[in-house]
Amino acid sequence: GHSCSIGSTAPMPCTAGSIAPATGMSSCSPCEGGKYQDEEGQTSCKMCETGSYCGEGAAAALPCPATTFSNATNLTSKDECTPCTVGHSCSTGSTAPTPCTAGSIAPAAGMPSCSPCEGGKYQEEPGQTECIECEPGSYCPAGSSAPLPCEAGTFSSAINLASADQCTPCPVG
Repeated sequence: GHSCSIGSTAPMPCTAGSIAPATGMSSCSPCEGGKYQDEEGQTSCKMCETGSYCGEGAAAALPCPATTFSNATNLTSKDECTPCTVGHSCSTGSTAPTPCTAGSIAPAAGMPSCSPCEGGKYQEEPGQTECIECEPGSYCPAGSSAPLPCEAGTFSSAINLASADQCTPCPVG
């Protein structure tokens, strides 16, 4: 965990990101790509963490950027992180894609977060890419996972209503 260069008066501990695995080393060696060392004076490097990558000489595991993920422990570059799949989101440091919840969608690959369905639409299934038009006789506020029926005393033959006040009052008689 230490090195002694020419003329040293005392052993020097290896800095974070480097190691000295044997005695009598004149210099410390950087951790190889896919590994890191976050402490000084060490003799071995740690495997990179899932959801992260570690370049050569890394003193810390760096998280995969938002829109990507990784469950591997040997990545050397952010370019090795996997793009998030459609119907899912991937926040910074994700180890797996997260399916969009009901009421939200991810229409394209590489989404950092899911988008709620707009008013007048809904989505009842998780992990989807598009919202469904709200049905006649119902309304769907933004982020709906199911159509809500027009309230008693109101009706609607229109689709894509976003709120209960868009339902039409029943006529007299």
